[in-house]
Amino acid sequence: MPKCKMCEEKYITKKRNKCHIKGFCSYTCYKKTDEFKYKFKKTFIKNRIKDICLKDKSEEEVNDLFHNLKSESVKKSQSKRVKTIRDKGENEFSRMTKLGNRNRKKNFLTDNKIINNNEEISNDEINRLFGLSFNSITNHSKKIKDGLYKKYGEEISKEFKRRYKKAFLNFLNKKNIDISDITVVEYKKELLEFNKKHRYKNVLSWKKTHIINQTGVSIEDANKMPKEEICKRYSQYMCDRMSLVESIHNGYRRTKSGYYVFKSINQKMFYRSSWEETFLKVIDELILMGKIDDIKVPKHIRYVLGGIKRKYYPDFKIIFKDQFRVIEIKPFRKIKEEINQAKFKSAKKELKDNFIVITEQEIFSDLKYEILKIVGE
Repeated sequence: MPKCKMCEEKYITKKRNKCHIKGFCSYTCYKKTDEFKYKFKKTFIKNRIKDICLKDKSEEEVNDLFHNLKSESVKKSQSKRVKTIRDKGENEFSRMTKLGNRNRKKNFLTDNKIINNNEEISNDEINRLFGLSFNSITNHSKKIKDGLYKKYGEEISKEFKRRYKKAFLNFLNKKNIDISDITVVEYKKELLEFNKKHRYKNVLSWKKTHIINQTGVSIEDANKMPKEEICKRYSQYMCDRMSLVESIHNGYRRTKSGYYVFKSINQKMFYRSSWEETFLKVIDELILMGKIDDIKVPKHIRYVLGGIKRKYYPDFKIIFKDQFRVIEIKPFRKIKEEINQAKFKSAKKELKDNFIVITEQEIFSDLKYEILKIVGE
């Protein structure tokens, strides 16, 4: 098996992959090379300047020309946006979205005589009042109003307010209050007080439980901690946990995914890559042949990495002759990663010989034969 020039990982060559011919395991590795970057710059120039010959130009000249064209394209796009705003004018919605900081929000509220200029108001109150005004200007919940308009006609605004107040009061479980006497500002204040008493309190206890279970803090110490300390500890725990993961998409962003519908049994199963789809197709054939009885989603396995307790979900569980095997499909280059090593170690400890890892070596050779060996046929 050849090694990649960039990451030095082994890979199986495929004729349809141009990057493999150049000596790279994937197109991502090839894009990191200077050769690709230089080729991209030349293509960028050729698309914008017709009948240009770049063979006689040096690498420095190509770089300078690329940067000049890039800056011109950025200026052009900005000037086009400015021209559109000048000709058509900005609508109220786009103008409101630019009011990001506190001073602009406060100026907007004073201009519309919602608050006094000399009045001292907290940031939370400014955001709340600004949100109410913003929703009224942008015609918030327009789809709901359009749907009610077909039923109630001219009484739309009255019916909409009645439903909104009723839903809010049912949420607070205050059925004895007459909803016709409550203004929008009053029930917004009621909601804010309710959240402070109940919702945020539950979030704090949830964070405290997380700290006790995951970071090893005793219950007595957690109960003595102030609110700020609990939030700080929880934030640090989440930062440590996310740093262990390479990407937020968990490696499945560019792979094929979907549901495979079995022909042999009345069920469907979700796959997260083309390799998993190939595996499910072979399992479907073996169930029809009578070599395998069933396939299921296995239970999670607990493991520890960096002092943090986590859960690992293997891919598949095949059942045959009152036995089972838990299968994990993983690229060969990712097996030696720290997080996968911790997962596989815990799986081996819990399942012993019933846990098996399948790589591209088995997928692209003879997968049916490899599965039959696992089954013992």
